[in-house]
Amino acid sequence: MHIDIKNIKRGDTFWEKYLEFEAIEDAETIVGGIELCGKRRDQHKVMAKAINSDQLVEFFVTEGAEHYGPQLYAQNQYPQVYHQKLLDEFKK
Repeated sequence: MHIDIKNIKRGDTFWEKYLEFEAIEDAETIVGGIELCGKRRDQHKVMAKAINSDQLVEFFVTEGAEHYGPQLYAQNQYPQVYHQKLLDEFKK
């Protein structure tokens, strides 16, 4: 199930591709953050930490161009890739 970045709160977990993240802050709206097709568009961002590492990632989604940004989901959309990556980690 696809989730809307605007609704993410601190502590929420979500998936982007096969990686799971935990939000470390509430999603923030940047009003008129970017010009797109001659119009000022709001951007939404959230800072999150990868569950299996300490990697921090800042996700941005621009209204009117959501299909270009990250696709955030409530659950893993690529279970086979995720499980293969886990197996690869155990082989190291």
